Amino acid sequence: MRTKPLSLMLLVLLLVTVPVTAQNRPTLQDIKTSLTCQCGCAMTVEACQGAMSCTVADKLTAEAQALLDRGLDKQAILASFVSQYGEQILSAPTKKGFNLTAWITPFFAILVSGFAIVKIVQKWSNRQAKNSEFSGRKKVAAQDAPYEKMLDDVLRHLD
Repeated sequence: MRTKPLSLMLLVLLLVTVPVTAQNRPTLQDIKTSLTCQCGCAMTVEACQGAMSCTVADKLTAEAQALLDRGLDKQAILASFVSQYGEQILSAPTKKGFNLTAWITPFFAILVSGFAIVKIVQKWSNRQAKNSEFSGRKKVAAQDAPYEKMLDDVLRHLD
């Protein structure tokens, strides 16, 4: 009876640790898509190599392969490229410091503009409702004027 829970725990432990070890081994393609080619094309190294023959992309690929052969993980390889070429080598900005604004600003802008649009539409609909309500009252008041006078006369006679 005790072997079932123990074997189940070992199975769960194995399933949890296998993906973690697989994540530590990046592929060359992972690295090449994370780097921007420095030849001026503004494409990733992967795209630049696929689109044209680029000696800069070939050089960066060779450097990445050498770092992979040394057994470094993706973060260490990217850190090596950043220390050598600067942050412009990365195809996406880091999520730290001032670069965090590049990640947050679009979502913040969408949120603020959505809120502004909702407020403007509410204001327009309220204004339209008030205008139609006032114009409706004026029409009713003009049509009911003779009847109101008659009602006032009848009420005076009853007093």
